[in-house]
Amino acid sequence: MSSWLSQCFGLIGLIVVLRLVLTITKGIWVYFLRPGQNLRKLGSWAVVTGATDGIGRALCDNLARKGNYCCYDAAMHRREEVCPNRTQAVKPESALQA
Repeated sequence: MSSWLSQCFGLIGLIVVLRLVLTITKGIWVYFLRPGQNLRKLGSWAVVTGATDGIGRALCDNLARKGNYCCYDAAMHRREEVCPNRTQAVKPESALQA
């Protein structure tokens, strides 16, 4: 009887260990080994917030140079001075969405 009980506990322990190994393996795959997504298949539009200056502006300009249309948001007091000139300078055929 004791042999049967120890086999059940051994089986439960094995299942727990296998679940732990599977969880760790999945985490390693997701965060380190999985190939990146091809963002081109998602479309040619990008929404960038905070694109009046800094990292947001650089990201928006870079995306526009690569052929994407950018819909960017600017602060109300800076929207008139930044947006129209940037759109025409980076990509003349870009649609302005402010």
